Amino acid sequence: MCFFESDPPAFRGQGGNMKTASQIMNTNVVSVHPEDTLEHAVKLLTENKISGLPVVNSENKVIGIITDRDLLMYSEKLKIVPYIDYTSWVYPDTYFPGNLSYEKNANFFARTAVEEVMSKRVFTVKEKATWNEVVSLMRKNSVNRIPVTDDKGILKGIITRTDLLNHITDEE
Repeated sequence: MCFFESDPPAFRGQGGNMKTASQIMNTNVVSVHPEDTLEHAVKLLTENKISGLPVVNSENKVIGIITDRDLLMYSEKLKIVPYIDYTSWVYPDTYFPGNLSYEKNANFFARTAVEEVMSKRVFTVKEKATWNEVVSLMRKNSVNRIPVTDDKGILKGIITRTDLLNHITDEE
């Protein structure tokens, strides 16, 4: 899969070979564990200005992913409005129409584990995956981020759509 008849330099590494995931990925990955609370996940998302977190087990193997979309869809499904002090998503005096409930949600995110909401179907790539393989996987599966793992499934980095765009503009 080529984007152009001749791929621009951003897609190529040294020697003109297609860039690999290890050359593109962000190695400063913020992740959560399945037993962490949703409150902790939201705190990490907001503090780091990101929209998704890989979920890793005690061996740092990727077992899922949790996104802002997962959190919002889950709260909608339960008909609750998330309220966490440090994010100011909702103010205490906010009126909730219909069957939405603030009261039953007061500590909901603090007592719900990430594993209850995370997507267990997560797409990953190995460090040697090419630029085109990463983009193709994102496009085919409509995902915004792809964790990068070694051959044992250990999290090594992450590539987001924004990372790809930034990489293109940095190279031009």
